[in-house]
Amino acid sequence: MREEADADLLGKLVGQGTAENLLAMSGGRLAPILAYARGNAFSLDSRVSEAQPIYRGTPYATLAAAWELMQRALLEEAAETDCLASPQAVEAYLRLRLRDLGHEIFMVIYLNAQNSVITTEEFRGTLTQVSVWPREIVRGVVKHSAHAIIVAHNHPSGEPTPSSADRLLTKALQDACGLVECKLCDHFIVAGKNMLSFAQRGLL
Repeated sequence: MREEADADLLGKLVGQGTAENLLAMSGGRLAPILAYARGNAFSLDSRVSEAQPIYRGTPYATLAAAWELMQRALLEEAAETDCLASPQAVEAYLRLRLRDLGHEIFMVIYLNAQNSVITTEEFRGTLTQVSVWPREIVRGVVKHSAHAIIVAHNHPSGEPTPSSADRLLTKALQDACGLVECKLCDHFIVAGKNMLSFAQRGLL
């Protein structure tokens, strides 16, 4: 399948004629098509807005369903493995969920004693920021009896460098989680094709 053209692969999902039309509208790029299918602010052209719904049976609905299934499959894998020893599933999920969004989302992944995923929680923000209070995260930790958490958010700007606010929030979360004997394992920033790990950068 890797050798097939974009139009051919897309055609397997929505039909060849529809695939060619979508690619023509998007200038030959897949990202805007998938972005709109996910309900993002990125548009195929000036006639398409974020508020326009995705109707059941449309090509966008098909693509959105495929995207959602991929995310669920990765979460299933993460729920069956040690996410700290083998972080590939979590990192792939975060890239899939947060890349190319037109607004910020802050995500919390709650882990059990085996470092497997219990569940996730999201907080939606604006183009440039999302407000998260450490007490909200601690409430989730207690609710789900989590032993550890991984947090992540996206930078729609495409720049993965953590801001001073990102660093302060990470420290506040680390301190708050410590009060309920829960470890903050990592904070990821997803920015387009780039991903930054606070743990790998020595920022935790």
